[in-house]
Amino acid sequence: MSMTSAPNPTLSLTTIDGKTRSLDDWTTVFQQLWVVLPPKAESEIFIPVAEQIFKTFGDSDVRCAYLIPAGEQVAKKIMEKTTLKAQCFLDEDGSICKAIGVSVTPSLVHIRQDTSVAHIANGFSEDSWNKTCEEIAKSIRWTTPQLSGFQNLGSAAFPL
Repeated sequence: MSMTSAPNPTLSLTTIDGKTRSLDDWTTVFQQLWVVLPPKAESEIFIPVAEQIFKTFGDSDVRCAYLIPAGEQVAKKIMEKTTLKAQCFLDEDGSICKAIGVSVTPSLVHIRQDTSVAHIANGFSEDSWNKTCEEIAKSIRWTTPQLSGFQNLGSAAFPL
């Protein structure tokens, strides 16, 4: 699903290791591609999907990262389940999620260098994430991740 919105570029965004910068600073050089995981144990089943996306887009002109609408302790527990090294942003109060249009998790979000949201898929379904990945790949002129084999996850949406 495509969407264009423009969150406030001065919004603060903090990494899991404590670096805080504005959204504008994080997007100065590269576009961002975020997988927003639910801040709960169920997030673990979506990590393989995120990692497949990150493997494909990791060498492109987008920077791949997780966004977890929770504090550091919860995010660290979730990140322990990952196998690929990836940036992780925290959104403890949900302000970033709200600003970029994330209403449920997991979500897939592509943010341009001007901080506008280019593409978003709220909630998980293999079809919607495949379509969103195709749109992202086309817009950045890159290969599309192959998200086959995740039908067993069905559809999932955890309200924020």
